[in-house]
Amino acid sequence: MSASLLVAALFVGGEAGFSRTADQSYTDARNDARSGPDMVGATVRHDQAGNVTVQIETSNFPATNHVVSVYLDTDGNRLHETWIWAGRAWSEDQWGVWVHNGSTWIQRSHPSFRASGVGGKVTEYRFNPRGLGIASNRFPFILQTASVDYGSSGWQFVPWDLAPDSGVFEYELATTQPPPPPPPPPASADFAGRGSAMSPNPPRAGDVVGLGTSFRYRGTGQPVRGGAVSCKGAIGSKPIAGTPVRDSGLHACFFKLPPTSGGQIFTGRVTLTLGSRERSVQRKARIADASAMQLTAFGTRNGTGAGGPVAGQNFSAAVAVTLVRPKRTPRPIKGGNVNCPASVGGKPLGVYFKGFVQGRATCSWNIPSSARGSVFQGTILVFAGARTATKTFTSRVR
Repeated sequence: MSASLLVAALFVGGEAGFSRTADQSYTDARNDARSGPDMVGATVRHDQAGNVTVQIETSNFPATNHVVSVYLDTDGNRLHETWIWAGRAWSEDQWGVWVHNGSTWIQRSHPSFRASGVGGKVTEYRFNPRGLGIASNRFPFILQTASVDYGSSGWQFVPWDLAPDSGVFEYELATTQPPPPPPPPPASADFAGRGSAMSPNPPRAGDVVGLGTSFRYRGTGQPVRGGAVSCKGAIGSKPIAGTPVRDSGLHACFFKLPPTSGGQIFTGRVTLTLGSRERSVQRKARIADASAMQLTAFGTRNGTGAGGPVAGQNFSAAVAVTLVRPKRTPRPIKGGNVNCPASVGGKPLGVYFKGFVQGRATCSWNIPSSARGSVFQGTILVFAGARTATKTFTSRVR
């Protein structure tokens, strides 16, 4: 199995009608992951709404650039899998959902998934099988730990531990008779949104913004259980689509803002329709410009001092990394993950050192003695949180 990385996460409740008694434990052999994260076991359970929680225990977990994954067979076709993952990637907690369409992996932003305990010895996932396309109450799954990195040949995905060692695990949601529905409120009962919240506030260009409220009956204050949630959003006068979410009395909408929307006015509206009644909550806010990383103060050194690459000598390059934010003082970034793909004469060159030195992202290579006259091409690739920045340069070897 191969895969790529990216991010998604928001939670939505599922349908009622499941027992709470289907907790199940799974084990995996110890010390079979070489130097990578070694899985020792997992537990799976679900609540009455059918939301599944998976807890995966590892005996060790390296500080960064490692992930714990769950592969789900969503439709009985092993070519169509859903991959959910979380890990300490580039010094920050990250997680995501990807779907295989039979030929390639495609990122999928799905509201029924969230992760916690990332980077520790117990990683927890929560998702709704129905939201991931699993129609059956019984589904197979496979667990895996792996390392991820970016090198001269692109993304590198190295598996360490697979559980089970052969075959698949299976889990079944235990069904039970749903409780009788509460008596419907009188036909004349009115309701309204109680308060509202926007996150983040202000919304940021290129980010997802959520708008939520709790619709409750007037007089009793009880949350409205039925009805349909719908979303309406706009940037200036241009409409944008929203994704409705409903969970434990919360009614919300999520909107993806374009990276170029900074400075414009975002308007979001959450509407609940119940019978002939329709009530809405609306918020407006100005969108903040997207923040970005900049690489500045580029410099190089060879074995004798400042200058370009010299055959048979060590050669290094360094940049200062700055976070540029709208209407705020730029902030230096002095930590993160650095990768250093390079080539000499078109042939890949291994990195000697990569990392931050005295607050600057630094790469170092040993130039072969036979490389005189060849063209050196190097890239400093910096990851800090969810942001990346690159500096590529060329120089002829003396």
